Amino acid sequence: MSGLPLADFLLIAEAVIGVDSARLERLPGIARAESALAAPNAGFGDVELYPELHKKAAILCSRIVRNHPLPDGNKRVGYVCMIEFIRRNGAVGARREP
Repeated sequence: MSGLPLADFLLIAEAVIGVDSARLERLPGIARAESALAAPNAGFGDVELYPELHKKAAILCSRIVRNHPLPDGNKRVGYVCMIEFIRRNGAVGARREP
């Protein structure tokens, strides 16, 4: 499955909260975003912790919200990232959010 790279996370955050992605990239907590973006692919050896798309999408959103990498808008950005993750991985009916 295709993950969501940090560059795309930053562009989504820019669109959602209206802060330039270059400025967001310099935030001290941005490593927490990288951690959240890696969470859907967590596993041990060949065993994935979240094998189904819906679980991967849910953990992505949850980790963005809980890791709180942005000063504002973490829930909104987490939701849009989840929708984009689902859309990129071929789910039917996934809406494209602004």
